Amino acid sequence: TANPVLTGVNIGTVQISATANGFAPDSRSATVTVTLALTPGTLNVAQSATQNATVTLSAPAPAGGLTLNAASSDTAIFTVPATVTVPVGQLSAQIPVTGVAIGANETLTVGASGVTTGTSTVNVVPAPAINIGTATVGQDLQDVLSGTLAQAAPPVVGVVVTIISADPGRLLLSTNPLVLG
Repeated sequence: TANPVLTGVNIGTVQISATANGFAPDSRSATVTVTLALTPGTLNVAQSATQNATVTLSAPAPAGGLTLNAASSDTAIFTVPATVTVPVGQLSAQIPVTGVAIGANETLTVGASGVTTGTSTVNVVPAPAINIGTATVGQDLQDVLSGTLAQAAPPVVGVVVTIISADPGRLLLSTNPLVLG
């Protein structure tokens, strides 16, 4: 009088069967699967930089964790590790995506046996520019140099910019006007 409730315990396929006196038996296969999602759906990563994509499972990873295969549609444009593991009991993991060369509409694919495949679009964009001003300074004199970033620095951690002189025999740099560079 009640419909059975199925509870998936482990990824895979199993046969279920039904029997009753006076009826012909029946059997069917039931598949236990995990679905996954990749976010963001479109990832813009700067050339020569690494940014994370997140893979999220529909159910917590089983004992031993769940190892997923990750692949780039074009490793000349971006790379990812061959595998990523979602730790036991967790729903998500980070996938580092590294921009190699400028390119658009490439595909990150993540999946495993018994797990639906997830995809995300990856665009590798030019690295944001650092713009420093032009300087003319007299011999044995000082002047201030300023610059800007083409993209805002990340909050809290900021960004460290290193400025060097190609020829310290001609020009010295210092962060303090009272100290020779």
